Amino acid sequence: MAEQLAKPSKEQVLDLIEAKLESATLEQVSLSEVAQELGVTSRSIFKQFRTKFEIADALAARQLSCLMAEFERNLATGRPEQKLAVFLAGPALHWIQIIEARPGMASVMVTAVSRQRRAVTNFRAFIQEKLQTILEEGQRVGEFRQFDTRLWARTIFDLMAVVGDPRVVQLIPLPEVSSRTDRVVSFILQSVLRETPAESAL
Repeated sequence: MAEQLAKPSKEQVLDLIEAKLESATLEQVSLSEVAQELGVTSRSIFKQFRTKFEIADALAARQLSCLMAEFERNLATGRPEQKLAVFLAGPALHWIQIIEARPGMASVMVTAVSRQRRAVTNFRAFIQEKLQTILEEGQRVGEFRQFDTRLWARTIFDLMAVVGDPRVVQLIPLPEVSSRTDRVVSFILQSVLRETPAESAL
């Protein structure tokens, strides 16, 4: 009787597929080869992921969770201005690093964003919530102007999307993404910071 092969976890399957995205797109990745490398049958893979769309969603969800955790670490300390600057540059720089290391991830993220899956929706809500928290903190300590923080959080999110969307990062040269990010960060900070020390004392 043949020995039954151990079923790989979803994370093991995703790890191997993501590694293959260094030199291929998800469309080019052979799930039969993935199964063979994991020492299981293709059926085992399809029991966990029925389609490549499901794999793309799972890979995107992992990246977004990673970025949210990265944000949480970066927002743990520092002045509101510093937190806001890091937060504004975060998505674009994250996608640049991902796409430079694994070019095949570009199509995965673009697919996920275009389909507006739950992970993407949750990520947008996360960003807007954190932006509002930073803006409120900046107002409390007198670093930011007085304005409607909820409205500004939505406005800033829209400005971030100009360079923070993986579709943009995929379509234009990466140095240009960094340049645009710097300009957007500078523009937003100039818009929210108090103009003079005297005003801060009011």
